[in-house]
Amino acid sequence: MKAELYSHAGFLRQLARALLRDVHAADDVVHDAFAEILARRGRFSRAYLAATVRHKALKWLRSRRRVAAREARAALARMQRECPHAFG
Repeated sequence: MKAELYSHAGFLRQLARALLRDVHAADDVVHDAFAEILARRGRFSRAYLAATVRHKALKWLRSRRRVAAREARAALARMQRECPHAFG
């Protein structure tokens, strides 16, 4: 089963890289997808593998957006504390 799964690795990495535009994040997403799929110990199709990688990639993107928004709010709050006169 592992050999069959790993035969799709190149395709899945390309998919993740296209969705994320980040090589390292794509590798992490594919790794997480493989771990989840292997834990299920069932049969799988290429479409199922692609859907799993797509789901994990979208979850990663949502998480990054939340982190970026939280950091932006923290930076704005810090600027307002340090320079209150600049914000009226």
